Formats: sequence, C-alpha cells, structure tokens
Amino acid sequence: DVHIRLIITRGDKITPYQNPKANIGPINYVIIPEHKKSDPKIYDEGLHIGRVNIIRPTENILNTHLNTLSKLNCILGSIEANKLGYDEGIMDDINGNISTCNSTNLFFVLKNEVWTSTGKYCLNGITRGKVIDICKKNNIQCYQKDFKYEDISNCDVALVTGSFAGVIPVSML
Repeated sequence: DVHIRLIITRGDKITPYQNPKANIGPINYVIIPEHKKSDPKIYDEGLHIGRVNIIRPTENILNTHLNTLSKLNCILGSIEANKLGYDEGIMDDINGNISTCNSTNLFFVLKNEVWTSTGKYCLNGITRGKVIDICKKNNIQCYQKDFKYEDISNCDVALVTGSFAGVIPVSML
C-alpha cells in the first residue's frame, strides 16, 4: 500500500531557467513515498470516462513514452475531463485515433477481442504490458492498433490500467 514516486532533476540552478547552462550541481533525486490505497468502491462502481479535446503530441513535441513532470497536455486533459464530469479524459493522437486517457491506459473489448492503441503516443506502462501479456498467454486476441472513437463507442467492456490502481472497469463511456 505504498506508492513511490521517483523524481530525478537536472540539479540545482543559479536561476529558475530551463537552459541546462543554469545548472550548478549534480542531479537531485527526490523520492516521495506515500501510504495510500485505492478506494475499493472504484472496482465495483468503475470510472466515468469521456473524450476531451486535448491530444497526445508527437515525440518531437514531447516524448509520450517518458513519464515526466512536463506533461502539460495530460494536465490540461485532466482539467477538461473534470469540467465535463469525467474521472479520466480519453485523448486522441495527432491522427484522430484513440491514444490513452490523461493518466491511464485504455482497453476495449469488442466481440471477444481486446483493443488498445498502438502505444505510439502513450506511456507504455507496466500494467498495460501485463494486460497484453495476459491476453497472449490465454489466447485472447489483443490488438494494438489505430482506431477511432466511433469504432469502440458500443464496446462490450472498457477498462483502464495504471500502476497504482491496477485494472479498473469503466462504468460510463
């Protein structure tokens, strides 16, 4: 029941400036341990998720495969989701395909097939990988592919994954 966030900075600075020339020391390691449990109701009640207008960028804008503190687009997606009454916001990639949620990865079940994004524009998290592996080991068709919201809007099941809470059902899409 401990969630540990590890932050590595570029070190102390002579001034709050982004240029690495302002760094004056070695890197800093910040370890934030937090004792917490996910609310057990979430596994019974599920999450409400919906589309937001904020998209996931390309690697030359911000590498979405790195879990950094510089994920302004995910924060903006979360803010928009909150305003719309969603627990998580579904974010498209730059091509209009489903990518991920603002802080979790998405999976959809349609006619006994599992669909998730290609992973090109999202954090390919540990739990996401575990779900894909479980599907493979159990001969469940799991497709990592491009698809639009319209392709999954009538799915049989939706779920999100994350390192802290694991696998969480979606009760409203």
